[in-house]
Amino acid sequence: MGIIESISGSLKRRARGAEGSNLLGALDIGSSNISCLVVRKDGGGNGAWEVVGASRRMSAGIKAGRIVDMSAAEATIRACVDAAEQIAGGRVRSLVVGFSCGAPEGRMISLSTRLNGSVVRDEDVVWLLRQGCEQNLRAGRTSVHAIPCSFRIDDSETVRDPRGMFARTLHADIHVIDAKANVLQNLTACIRRCHLDIERLVVASYASGLSVLSNDETELGAICIDLGGGSSQVSMFFGGALVYIDETHLGSQYITNDIARGIPTQLGQAERLKMLHGGVFEDPADTSEMISCAKPGEEEESETHQISRANLINIIRPRLEEIFETVRERLRQSSYYDLVGRCIVLTGGGASLAGARELASNIFDTEVRVGQPSWVSGLPKAMCGPDSSVVVGLLACIQETNNTDIITNTGVTSAMKRIASWLRASSN
Repeated sequence: MGIIESISGSLKRRARGAEGSNLLGALDIGSSNISCLVVRKDGGGNGAWEVVGASRRMSAGIKAGRIVDMSAAEATIRACVDAAEQIAGGRVRSLVVGFSCGAPEGRMISLSTRLNGSVVRDEDVVWLLRQGCEQNLRAGRTSVHAIPCSFRIDDSETVRDPRGMFARTLHADIHVIDAKANVLQNLTACIRRCHLDIERLVVASYASGLSVLSNDETELGAICIDLGGGSSQVSMFFGGALVYIDETHLGSQYITNDIARGIPTQLGQAERLKMLHGGVFEDPADTSEMISCAKPGEEEESETHQISRANLINIIRPRLEEIFETVRERLRQSSYYDLVGRCIVLTGGGASLAGARELASNIFDTEVRVGQPSWVSGLPKAMCGPDSSVVVGLLACIQETNNTDIITNTGVTSAMKRIASWLRASSN
């Protein structure tokens, strides 16, 4: 997927636990759940990752992916990682962290450099990437990804890898993604309070797309819609690269809240009703199918009341329609939508809702499928569903980028040194 999927200049590593451990952790900080995978390189010599430990915990101290209670979030993250480490039988040396907080935004930057007919070198590519990062520096925000979407030599067509080619001018289109600096600082501080190192940060929508889209889909063009708890994340791929990201602050947790208010019942009961009995399309039998639920403030075993499944569906459908319609309107603002809008993949916890795929197909007027990230060796069955797309996609990020890190505003220079080393190594 391009010669460099993202460049990094990571948060500085600190020694931890078992020195020289070959284990690596992937951690998804979600609004509803925190998920952790502990992986190691498999023995096949192909560089793929094998899952040796996995854990999931309900989020606490987190709202819309953002830390709102440091102590509660720390306790949940620590418990989740510790549980995965116990299954793996070892401690992770560092974490790749997926995040959706900080209002991540992407900008496409076009740059060029004159080479006067000489060969394109690693340093020429690095210079363009450096310029892309520096031109995107904005007050109060931190650069997270710099993704080359295309290269052109002189007036020729797009080339995949320009190195070694003769050129008078090298052009590049670079997708630079940044997020609010203070929000990411709070997130990284919370993780470090758990005595965990951060290998790199990855925008959740990017990881989700890598997890569930095929190589053909990312090449020809596809949209991934991740229906998370606190928000819905969107990623758009074309030509083998991430070309667009967006989000709407409407997620599946809003459906749960609507159920809790509309019945009314407890939030825990509302989530259970949504997942076990919820749906989008009503049939005649739903009017007579009655569901019991506890009243607000009552214990589950005490007094309950009943609603029909038809009433539950009538609460769920309007909110899900609103989410899809909002996403559709935002996608139409992208110049890539006409190219890739015929291929849409749903993922995230909300994608498991009965009828969600069919409703999305009606609203977007195209075929829609639900993405299942089950391609990783050793992934437990409970984490093969669409709600695990981000944490599994973090492993795809590691494989695609050959363990390069993430750029921060304070680490551009060191990042370029590391990426230059990677470029030299990859050409051998």
